[in-house]
Amino acid sequence: GSTVNVTRAGGHGADDRTAPSDPVRELAAARPWVRLEIVEGAGHNPYFTHTERVTCLINEFSAQRRPVAVWV
Repeated sequence: GSTVNVTRAGGHGADDRTAPSDPVRELAAARPWVRLEIVEGAGHNPYFTHTERVTCLINEFSAQRRPVAVWV
């Protein structure tokens, strides 16, 4: 079979109490194909409280000329 290299980007709220950022940082650090952005001052749903910042991160990452997957 063939393999597609897909870089994944994730955004996580620095003040997330539902899913603390330390385990997320460890997970991302162990996977070289993951780009993690910590959104300072954001909680569990940074796309609701920091919409402009998250939108900029998604646009930045999507502008790269390679297959990508984005989650926040």
